[in-house]
Amino acid sequence: MDGSSAASASKETGTGSSDTASTSYQQYPEMSAEQEFFLYELETTDSGSVGLVLRAIYDCGDVHKFARALEHRIHHYDKSIQRICSYHYQGYVDAMKQLLQLKTQSLEIKDEVNAVDHNIQENSKELRKRSAEIVRYRKLQRNANTAIDHISLCLPVLENYAKLNEHMQQKKFYQALKVLEELEHTYMVHVDNYRFTQTLKKSLLPIREQIKEKSFSEFTDFLEDIRKVSGRIGQHASKCTAEQHSFGMTEAERVKRLQEETKKNAVNGDVVLSSDGSVVKKNDKGQRKTMQIPLLEEDELLSAQDLIDFTPIHRCCQIFNVIGEKETFEAYYRKQRKEQAVVVIRPPSKLQESIHSYVKYLDEIIGFFVVEDHIMQTESSLVTAAYKDQLWEMALHQVTTTMNAHFGGCLDVEMMLKMKKVILLFAMTMKSYGFGIGSLYTLLQNFRDQYNEILMREYCAQFERDLESDNYTPITAKDEEAFKAVVTQFPFYRRGMDQEPYPRIFPFSKFVPAVYSQAKNYLVGCLKFMEHLQLSPTEVDDTVRRYANVLLARWSGSLKSFVANKKRTLIQLIQITINIGYLEKTCESLEHYISKLTNASNGPGSTAGHLVALKDQVFRDARSEVEQQIDDALRDKVDAFLDLANYDWELSGSSGRASDYITDLIKFLETTFVSFSNLPSLLARHVCMQTCKYLANRLTELLLNTDLKTVSTGALDQFDLDVIQCELFASQCPVAGLEDGTLAVTFASLRQLLDLVMKADWPTYLADYGKEESKYSRVKASHAIVLLEKLIEFERKSSSFFAKGREKDRKKLLDTILRQLRALANHIAPCATGRYAFRIIFSFKYGEFARIRSGVSSQEYICPDDVMYLDLKPCNPNDRNQCPKNFACRRSRLSRSGFEELELSPQIFPQYPSSILDYVNISSYDAKYPSPVVHLGDELQVLNYPNYITANIRAFQFQSIIPARGGYLHVVSLIDITKRPSALFINYDLPSTGSASVNTENITDSKHHFFGYISNGTISVQDTYRQQYVVIVYKTEFPLSDHVNVTADIIRFIDQISYFISNSATGRALGKPIAGLFFYITSKRTLFPIQPKPQPMPPYLPHRSKSSTICNRNFILACCSMFINKKKGKEKLKPLIRPKLFQNATLLW
Repeated sequence: MDGSSAASASKETGTGSSDTASTSYQQYPEMSAEQEFFLYELETTDSGSVGLVLRAIYDCGDVHKFARALEHRIHHYDKSIQRICSYHYQGYVDAMKQLLQLKTQSLEIKDEVNAVDHNIQENSKELRKRSAEIVRYRKLQRNANTAIDHISLCLPVLENYAKLNEHMQQKKFYQALKVLEELEHTYMVHVDNYRFTQTLKKSLLPIREQIKEKSFSEFTDFLEDIRKVSGRIGQHASKCTAEQHSFGMTEAERVKRLQEETKKNAVNGDVVLSSDGSVVKKNDKGQRKTMQIPLLEEDELLSAQDLIDFTPIHRCCQIFNVIGEKETFEAYYRKQRKEQAVVVIRPPSKLQESIHSYVKYLDEIIGFFVVEDHIMQTESSLVTAAYKDQLWEMALHQVTTTMNAHFGGCLDVEMMLKMKKVILLFAMTMKSYGFGIGSLYTLLQNFRDQYNEILMREYCAQFERDLESDNYTPITAKDEEAFKAVVTQFPFYRRGMDQEPYPRIFPFSKFVPAVYSQAKNYLVGCLKFMEHLQLSPTEVDDTVRRYANVLLARWSGSLKSFVANKKRTLIQLIQITINIGYLEKTCESLEHYISKLTNASNGPGSTAGHLVALKDQVFRDARSEVEQQIDDALRDKVDAFLDLANYDWELSGSSGRASDYITDLIKFLETTFVSFSNLPSLLARHVCMQTCKYLANRLTELLLNTDLKTVSTGALDQFDLDVIQCELFASQCPVAGLEDGTLAVTFASLRQLLDLVMKADWPTYLADYGKEESKYSRVKASHAIVLLEKLIEFERKSSSFFAKGREKDRKKLLDTILRQLRALANHIAPCATGRYAFRIIFSFKYGEFARIRSGVSSQEYICPDDVMYLDLKPCNPNDRNQCPKNFACRRSRLSRSGFEELELSPQIFPQYPSSILDYVNISSYDAKYPSPVVHLGDELQVLNYPNYITANIRAFQFQSIIPARGGYLHVVSLIDITKRPSALFINYDLPSTGSASVNTENITDSKHHFFGYISNGTISVQDTYRQQYVVIVYKTEFPLSDHVNVTADIIRFIDQISYFISNSATGRALGKPIAGLFFYITSKRTLFPIQPKPQPMPPYLPHRSKSSTICNRNFILACCSMFINKKKGKEKLKPLIRPKLFQNATLLW
């Protein structure tokens, strides 16, 4: 015991001197921290630990560097010794001189001491001898007895103490803690009376803290280790999941891998099944060998234990359990792991550089939770299910937020696909460990909509590029190879075409096959993102069809804008119409292609079981626009030819043949109508009929022009020859399918007028006027008056017949005829325009019931159109094709069918309104006549109120579903939502009172807001403007103004209304619409900026202010309320327009 104490004291002394020495040198520049640590260990430890230090030096492999560091340390100490010696040399010299002086005196004293000592020794020699023997024997006897009595009590203490030191040196802290507990409570009690036990107790006191600290140190190292390897653990777990589910492998790779596994697991020889269910193989000698066929190789079943040692955490758990601080350790562990979780789930700053950064980020999270799952399996008290779920919810929320933040604005399709695979693999891996991943699939479904929107934009841009680059010429196949290339790319078949000689001409241009290929590629792209999203085949099929409908609708809009925004030639318009027809026919082929892609085909042409079907009429708006453009182009051509007409209205006699401009016009029309061979027969007949009708009207206008004052009989004969030429052209039926005499009817009114005037058959006209079977039933009295006056004026100027009696009689006769004609003209009463000057047509565009109420209540089925009162055409509700374009005559009053027919749902509104509004009240036309209530699909004409611009929603009433009291209502009004430009007005945060009727004028709540915005763009000048209004009502439990920025979302997404409704923060907050309706208003003014007509350069006015002519074409309506409270009275702000000041903008309240 004394020897160990001395060794310990010497060790402490050496440690102190070494510490002093080790702090007196400068670090070698090339010396690493590890070498510094080795030198420190050699200087501070005893000789027994030198071997361990040398072994560590050789293990690290830098022996030469350490040797150089050691030499540098020795050299440093040599310099220190030399410096100390130099400093103390003079003192050393002085000391030597003093020693030489003391030498003589010391020798004298020594001699005297030796003499005295010799005398004493000699005198006490015998006494000392006897005393020493007595002391020695007594001491030996006492010590022997003491040792014999108490050695048995001390030996267990010493043995356990030695064992304790041995465990501490071997870092077996749990065993050392057990020995310490036994030593303190069992053995130390019996040796408390001994002094060495006090020292022993003092030495035992810090051991418990040492065990705790070193256990904590090991636990801290363990936490650092798992933090470092968590990425590898997550990577390995993801790899195993990917291999297990064949994730990211093509079908060929999956089949190849299956074949390899089958070959590897194949059993040679005879195989039988044993009683325990294992496979038994018989060899040729009849011996039986049992072979278990594993699902995976054992070396592939690596877990977290194979990558990290979990012993420290189990040891710490046991140690703290023995110490009695298990709860403290559990709290500390959870705190540390939670802090690590916060660090792990926090996205790095350079996350967007590449996809590998996202993979590494998610692998870290996977590794973290794999470790937690393993610890929960082994130490259930340390990691509970609730604690693990809490951490996972926190991580899941952060991952979802991070992905939304980094990919919410991503515009790269390939990056979205890669990220989808990464997130999906992450979800599948976490699901295999029992974690909930519902929000991850929701995130992927949101990304799916974003991905399809980006993909759709790319294909819409490609569609527009193909439109611009198309040559608008039918495809010509010069040989078999070119023919097969077109037929392979586009599903086209025409009877007998394969027998035609080359070159073979297709009716469509190269634009059609290119667009069809784009549509197929888009469908494949859509399907790529929906793989492994836990969607049923029917859901996938319907989703692809819905996206296909949206793509086709946007293509239709692009095509419509392409035709409307720029003047196209007639040849281009005809080819575009033909192309549209074939694009509509491809919908059936796309149906089969979608069914083939999704493996959900129910037979050729069948869409049974699908909630969504491709709409073959999706291009009807574009087709209608092109047809209108064809009509306009032909009319422009007719106008161009007629502008060349240079009639001599005072011609004495005709030339005997038609005018040159008429001949050229007829030739042009014949050539043009021949090119209609590939157009739909109905369209060709319609265009031909409208062109002839327009030509007849223009000739009539030319003849009845008010600027023309006189017409001679010769000029009338020449004009008659031109009309005859037109009638001959019409009688030849230049377009197939027209009945004989159909086109000639277009010139019947002009022919009757000419015959009446040229033959002077006035008695017959006056006698039969108003009869249906009259010879001149198509001649209006006003037209006859105008032409007769022109003839009279010419005769008056060219002759003096008024001076003769016979000519006076003729004058009187003509005056009498004029008076009778004016009487006939004045007896026709104009249309009533009194109190019921406006008209309401209850119609449902594209498939709804129609009726009219004008002045007197009456009901009949009509074709609603932008026509005057007397031009309304009756229709049969069972026939949809007899009404003008954009209208149909049907009885259905279902809001869902209306929203589908108008392509409002699901293209704009993904969810249909739960019910329809009973009616809405709009702003009045003027103070005298209040506006009527408006129901679903109503048509309102306010032509007698030219300043009426837009319908502000003053009130509305629910029909079937009345929202409960509490929460807030939000009214969204959209104008021309399917066109460009469009407008959006939102009246939001209206308190819900539980009443069926809601008045937006009487809202006093401070949260009530109103905002409106009009998109950029202009519309062409028109006589009247027909605009579609869609009113949708939402309800939320919270005010929108407290949670989202409504105005910012509207301004940002005004040109992407569908995205605003579905994916913006405001759209998500609004949720599903509870009610809605749509209606139409025709007025003389519009809230959209008008495309200005080209005007001549005005004269320079130096003092004119520019503030009255410059106006921003895009404006914002924003006010906290639509109404003003004035002296407790409610005074509505009237719709206001200032046409002189704002020429290209609209001012609304």
